[in-house]
Amino acid sequence: MRFRLMRLRFRKRYRRGQRQVEAISAQTEQGIETHIFGRFGRLRAVRRFVISWLLLFVLLIGVVLSQTVLLGGYYQSYQPVPGGTYSEGIVGRFTTSNPLFVSNPVDTSVSRLLFSGLFTYDANNQLVGDIASDFTVDDHGTVYTVHLKPKLTWQDGQPLTARDVVFTY
Repeated sequence: MRFRLMRLRFRKRYRRGQRQVEAISAQTEQGIETHIFGRFGRLRAVRRFVISWLLLFVLLIGVVLSQTVLLGGYYQSYQPVPGGTYSEGIVGRFTTSNPLFVSNPVDTSVSRLLFSGLFTYDANNQLVGDIASDFTVDDHGTVYTVHLKPKLTWQDGQPLTARDVVFTY
């Protein structure tokens, strides 16, 4: 008896909830029909007003986009900011920073961050000078003469000479 009474109460509440949801759904449909679709018929009367606002909106978007494109170079400059700290994470074990004794990719990355080489590769994979300005090769292809860039200095301000480069080799 008690179970049957609880079941009847549950059904009654469930049906009442269903009727409330149906009533809310009907009110929503009526409101959408009245306030949204019902106004499309009056759109022809205010056509000039709507078109003028749409044109103004398109013009505003066009001005903002053109201003961004044309003045982007004036406001945006890609350059390093002086000062600060550079942090780089590398997966692996670091053993030495000496470029002559590197044995793994981690050591290579660290030595490239710390030391400049005579030559490096540019974006087109062409050999260009890093601290070398140019080089010449003799007729036999056995002697290379490398000229350093002028006014190269160490971190402490001392001049970098050809003897310093020879010392590393």
